[in-house]
Amino acid sequence: MRQLITLITFVTIAATAPKVDAVSAEPVPVQGNAKVVTINIHPLVKKTKKNTAGPPAIRLKYFYLERPETSMKFSYELNNERLINLGEESEDTIEEFREGIGISTKGWLYHPALLSFVLDFDPEWIQTPGNGEYTESEDDSGYLNAYSLDADILPLKPYTMHLFGRKYQNSFRNTFSERAIIDTDTYGGRLALKYKMLPTAFSYSNTKTARRGALRSSQDQDLFDLAMNHDKPNSVTRLTASFRDAFQTNEEEKNGIQTSYNYLQNTYFFKRDLTKKLMSDLSYNWTDNTKEDDSISFTSSNLRWTERLHWTHRKNLWSDYRILYQNQQTEGSDINTKSIGASLEHLLYENLTTSIDGEGLRYEYAGGTDDVYTGKLDFKYNRDIPWGTLNLTTGLDSVVTNRNTDENLIWATNEQHTVITGGTTFLRQENVDQDSIRVTDKSSSIVYIREQDYTVEEVGTLIRIRPTLFGNITDGQGLLVSYRYGSVSGYDDIVFGRWAGMSVFLWSTLRLSYDYYRRTQDIISGVEPDTAIDETAHKVQARVLWKWTDTTLSYDDFDTLLGSARTTRQINEQLTFRPARGFVLNFSGNMGDTLFRYSDEKEKFYRVATKIIWNPAYWVRTGFEAYEYNISESVQDESNTGVLTFIDLFYGKWICNLSYRYLEDTYQTRGYYRERDGFMLKISRAF
Repeated sequence: MRQLITLITFVTIAATAPKVDAVSAEPVPVQGNAKVVTINIHPLVKKTKKNTAGPPAIRLKYFYLERPETSMKFSYELNNERLINLGEESEDTIEEFREGIGISTKGWLYHPALLSFVLDFDPEWIQTPGNGEYTESEDDSGYLNAYSLDADILPLKPYTMHLFGRKYQNSFRNTFSERAIIDTDTYGGRLALKYKMLPTAFSYSNTKTARRGALRSSQDQDLFDLAMNHDKPNSVTRLTASFRDAFQTNEEEKNGIQTSYNYLQNTYFFKRDLTKKLMSDLSYNWTDNTKEDDSISFTSSNLRWTERLHWTHRKNLWSDYRILYQNQQTEGSDINTKSIGASLEHLLYENLTTSIDGEGLRYEYAGGTDDVYTGKLDFKYNRDIPWGTLNLTTGLDSVVTNRNTDENLIWATNEQHTVITGGTTFLRQENVDQDSIRVTDKSSSIVYIREQDYTVEEVGTLIRIRPTLFGNITDGQGLLVSYRYGSVSGYDDIVFGRWAGMSVFLWSTLRLSYDYYRRTQDIISGVEPDTAIDETAHKVQARVLWKWTDTTLSYDDFDTLLGSARTTRQINEQLTFRPARGFVLNFSGNMGDTLFRYSDEKEKFYRVATKIIWNPAYWVRTGFEAYEYNISESVQDESNTGVLTFIDLFYGKWICNLSYRYLEDTYQTRGYYRERDGFMLKISRAF
């Protein structure tokens, strides 16, 4: 019986007790001869993970600052430059030493949910002995207090404030451009109201930039932004508004620039299956550009309201209905535009798409009105063939214009263009007032300077703009151009257009295409213009994609009675070789010519670039780059050449960069020549 009681006691305790790492048992006397065994349970000690990163730098009750990470850098640069500008010759030798450290940390104040921040501090010391382009005295030294601070106040609340401030300096240059030092100071904040019904964000920032180099410029800019959303099951509404106030200095020219962009958009769904939706847009934009002495002022405003109804009748049949009202005002020019239009699109057998479009517009000027009626029919066919893909397109359109206006100067505002090497950029209107031409970037916040950033050429009754090689406009950049031009009057006409095209993609290697376009003008009544519209365009292109090569041949022929008639031939080549592990060779180039028939001038251009990268081991990388661009004709003769060779060494967090550059610019028509070679050594330790 004693043994049975002892066994039951052990079983009961074992079934109900937690895990133990030490157990001691001893008998306790009770009445009679029975004994009860007591168990002493020692709980396990909780294991804690050791913090190998060390304690934080500062940890107080209401303040926390993480142990900062540090970095360091040192650089030495030697440049020799020879410059000839308008017959004046100069030569400079420039040395520059830079030493800097970097400190990065983060933390919070009072509580992480109240205020958290990230801080980077990058002080840098600069010494520039000698007299050169970037020094104002013979022995100049400076201190750059570079930093960045980002702070979030109440990040978990429905209302959050983000504050930031940054100051830094960039040395911008690639193989084929001038060296440019850009100092930037910016600060601002963003208030976010994260309410589900109407989320709203308001932000403000001030940015000061100063660019030094071959071209000197600066800008002081204030930017205000507002964004609001309102979403419902059958409606989506967006409101965005921005105001930009900037003062720009470019060499000796100073401009005050104010722009405002405001958009209200709403999409309403009549049914949940999205077969019908109404898209409403209301926008109001304005620009004010004034020189410091008020000698030239450019102001424009644009109020635009559109309604568009999209209706999906069937899976392969849909239509659009639209109305438009627009008012454009630019320095005494006031244009009201009203239009109504509709389109129908049908897809047959997943191959043939047929589109029909019609629209009626009325333009109201100060001196009268223009009524314009347009119609368009378009066919697109595509299908797979045994060796690839076939695409065909054809169509026609007509534009009938009834003019009841007096001849006067009106504005073309923010005409969009893209400048491409070897391409031609003609303004769309004839009889342009050259003194009124204004060129900006796509945001209208940077005004480019004539003869410094771009040139203007008169070709017949048209105007051609072209960026300079040493200006601030880059290849492939989008531009906005505004200008005044003489409006046509005194006749009614109809313009017919027709086009056709074919492209085929064979064996995933060969692409062949041909496009044809023809436009003619018939005078219905009134006095015929001096030059009627009669244009024909042909474009042929062949492209080969095979392993390491991409080759394109193109031929463009544009025939017109205006001064922009031209023929362009061009070949483009892209090569990429990887003959061994860690070795890459890239080559790119194009060459061609353009013949302008109006003046019989022939413009020749070529552009070649090569890049070699070699990684013989994990701790070393070396490379070579070279670039040359040349454009020559009787009007313009420019060339640009650059060479770079470098070696990078890696050891843990340490990096050593050693490089040599050579640069040569020539602009014959301006008597400009620059030759520069430079050596740079940079040693840094990352975080």
